[in-house]
Amino acid sequence: MTLEDIVIESDDLVVNKASGVANFSGKVIVWFDEAVLKTTGLQIMVRDIGKKRTLEKIVIPHKLTAMNSKENEVIIADGAEYIVSEKMLRFQGNIYMQKDQHLVKCDELMYLTKIQKIGAAD
Repeated sequence: MTLEDIVIESDDLVVNKASGVANFSGKVIVWFDEAVLKTTGLQIMVRDIGKKRTLEKIVIPHKLTAMNSKENEVIIADGAEYIVSEKMLRFQGNIYMQKDQHLVKCDELMYLTKIQKIGAAD
């Protein structure tokens, strides 16, 4: 995934070009892969490969809710990070995952299927 593959809207943005880190805050909406993310804070980490800047990972440090209506799944977690090279969301903290009538509670969850919508938890 490159930076051209991601669209971000936010109220505020602070970029540190030397470290390759961008901090988005306020009302933040991100579109990437087949996911939509809504949160109040987000950190994007990039690295330079030659003349091209490549997205490395997205850190979501706030509580969030992720939904995949196609698979009838809902996940609530204290935070998450999207690891671009693996197309994987790693949920952290108090995690609750419901699929159909089944409920799982855990401290860490690796989610490999593309999620349709991710949003800040109420």
